[in-house]
Amino acid sequence: MKVDLSAPIEVTSPATVEVVPHADVAVVPAVSVNTAQMEGEFSNKDVSIPYLKIGHATSKGASDNPAMIGQFVYAEGTLLGKSLTAVFLRMSKSYLQKVEYGDTTIPQRWTRIADAQASGLDFEEHVMLDLLIEVPKDRTDLEDLIYTSVGDTDFMAARLDTKTRAMRNTAGVLLRDKDAWLQGFFKNGKYTMSVDKKTDGKNTWFVPILKACGPTSKEVRDEINTRFGI
Repeated sequence: MKVDLSAPIEVTSPATVEVVPHADVAVVPAVSVNTAQMEGEFSNKDVSIPYLKIGHATSKGASDNPAMIGQFVYAEGTLLGKSLTAVFLRMSKSYLQKVEYGDTTIPQRWTRIADAQASGLDFEEHVMLDLLIEVPKDRTDLEDLIYTSVGDTDFMAARLDTKTRAMRNTAGVLLRDKDAWLQGFFKNGKYTMSVDKKTDGKNTWFVPILKACGPTSKEVRDEINTRFGI
């Protein structure tokens, strides 16, 4: 796909390592506040970001609402359909202990593969992606979920946890594109993210896939820099 980048993209600092643990990411410098509402140092890092998932037959609530199967589900219950437009902000890689389906054990998570290997436990790679989702103009029911607006475009903030094929389809694509048409920064482009149905003859599952759909505007990039320090 050829993307028109004739409009210059302003990059104010060189690209550094994008794959880092969330715990070590300073989103924006902390600001000391002492008001009737808050006291202490707060930043956008302290904001609770809802998770974005794809509904499966085994997902919570799927038995009562089967329409969620094969759709993007936001914040545990809001259906967003099978396709959306997203701008990715950052990603972090970790290693999560494997547990059997239905096991109530809380899995351990490591940020270094050496620590995961030293545990002697089975584990798998995960990549967490933070993103902004464009709110469709006809979805007035999503107004209360808007995180920020740029011009006449509204965005919701979301976090997507990926592994195996889903990880390759998302993080893998972003890492490939970062040093190509994205010119060093994920925020420089937007993607159509769709649900892809997979089957092995016995089981059916769904994974996200990305398709580049052009550069972001300078106004969007500036807003991301202001809010997230990216």
